[in-house]
Amino acid sequence: MFNQINSVHIGGVRIDNVDMKESVQKIIDLIGGKEKHQISTPNLDFLYNASKNHQFRKILNSTFLNIPDGKPLILLSRLKKKPLKEKVSGADLFVNICQEAAKKNICIHLMGSKPGVAAQAKLNLEKKFSGLNIVGAVSPSFGFETDEAESTELIEQINKVKPDILFVGVGSPKQELWIAKYLDQLDIKVAIGVGASFDFAAGHVKIPPPFIKKAGFAWLWRLSIEPKRLWKRYLMNNLPLFIKLACKAIIFKEDQTDKGNKGN
Repeated sequence: MFNQINSVHIGGVRIDNVDMKESVQKIIDLIGGKEKHQISTPNLDFLYNASKNHQFRKILNSTFLNIPDGKPLILLSRLKKKPLKEKVSGADLFVNICQEAAKKNICIHLMGSKPGVAAQAKLNLEKKFSGLNIVGAVSPSFGFETDEAESTELIEQINKVKPDILFVGVGSPKQELWIAKYLDQLDIKVAIGVGASFDFAAGHVKIPPPFIKKAGFAWLWRLSIEPKRLWKRYLMNNLPLFIKLACKAIIFKEDQTDKGNKGN
């Protein structure tokens, strides 16, 4: 299905060449179909985790749509001479889908973040978008992904209200692994991992100013807010990976890890 979308492989992960408008429309179009689909929003941290976790990389290369969430991916695609159109922030995508869902009577469900955050995000979004139907908002316990009983209970809660779209905001790769494991059991059309999007929507984490996001420094904004939690991710994991991938793109013009990684 994704072979109809232009894409580029970066660090062995398929990144689809779609902008915000196309991403939202493709996701909304899936609601009328018969199949279930998983959507991911890869950034540099996804690529780092995929390099360490074969199962995670396999999932990413099998999803219906991998939306480029990160300025580093845009820069790397340009170095590879296969430029992606634009960065599509997962948090912005989440809000844009909610806006469109309100217009088209599409039901959504929120699952993730700390206790009370998803519920607050629900209240804020329903106030912002008249007609938006968020049929559920739950925050699973820490470590729920390894608790079969809790996952079963969550699935039962979700299926009871029959949402069209399930947003899972528990961080990567946890959210992608959980969705892939339980997608067949979920009575939904689309499941999307959206990381910290609920925290932004709930007002628990400040959204970076537009000029910072446009300049590609949203990561630096988040690092300044949560340095203890994020310093290792950005400075020890992601930065060295970016330098490595940039050097490969410049020297080889093609990511040598791309070969044989489609769907693997």
